[in-house]
This record gives sequence, structure tokens and C-alpha cells, in this order.
Amino acid sequence: MVKKCKILFFFILSIVLNTFSGFAQTIANDSVITSTIQENLKNKQQKSTNQNNPTKLNSSETNKSQVEVKDVNINIIDTYERTLDKGFKSIEMLKKVGDAKYFEGNLTESAKWYSQLFDLTTDLENQYYFRFSRSLTAISQFKKAEEMMKIYDERSVLK
Repeated sequence: MVKKCKILFFFILSIVLNTFSGFAQTIANDSVITSTIQENLKNKQQKSTNQNNPTKLNSSETNKSQVEVKDVNINIIDTYERTLDKGFKSIEMLKKVGDAKYFEGNLTESAKWYSQLFDLTTDLENQYYFRFSRSLTAISQFKKAEEMMKIYDERSVLK
């Protein structure tokens, strides 16, 4: 019995590890992240070279923190979107992407992400019912939008 439990434990553990390693590999292969890592490695190599030979410092290298801020440009919402498109979904990522699209005024995209969010859970803050309703109205899903607004109104009265 103990041997069967150990085998089952290691089987489940291997599935979990393969899932997370696949997620990490997908993220690592993303060109934006890969290029950012490569840029950071170059900056570190240049920094260590300049520390060994301090006479080669110039004005751009003395303000290294400013240069690094300009070189690294990651749009986290786009990264979240690509991750979600690849099938790795979480409630927090869906909230962030949906909110970003909603406040950009891209209600068609926000409806897509809010719809996936509501497919995962309905235990959400009241504001998400309102935003989802507005997004649904933008894509002419009036009946569902009305339902969401009704839930929003009911929950608003209760608070």
C-alpha cells in the first residue's frame, strides 16, 4: 500500500512539475523577455569590464541607471495577453488584462477577457459586473449585459 502511494505521489509530482516547467519554458521563449535578459547580461558584462578598467568610463556609463530604464521596455499587459492566449490562465491575469483593455476604451477586447474571467469564477468584486456589462453592450450582447447590470445593481443595494 505504501509503495502504491509513493508511486502515485511521484506520478502526480511529475505532472505538476512538467506543467510548471512548460509554462516557464513558454515564458522564457518569449522574444521580448529573451531580448531583455540578453540586454541585461550585456549591461552586466560591460559594467564588470568598466569596473576592472575605470579609465574607460564615459558620461553614458556614469548614468547607468538611466540607461537601463530606457533599454528595458516590457509591456506587461501584452506579455499577460500572450500568456493567456497560450492557455495559461489565472484570475488575476484576466482581471489585469480585462481592466487594461477596458480603461484603454477597447471594449471588444475587454469583453473577451472578462468573459473568460467570468467562465472561471463569479466570486468577483462588484465593479467587474459593471465593467463586463459595459463591454458586452459594446459588442451588442444586450441580454447578457442586462443580466450583468442587474447583478451589479442587486449587489450594490446589498452593500
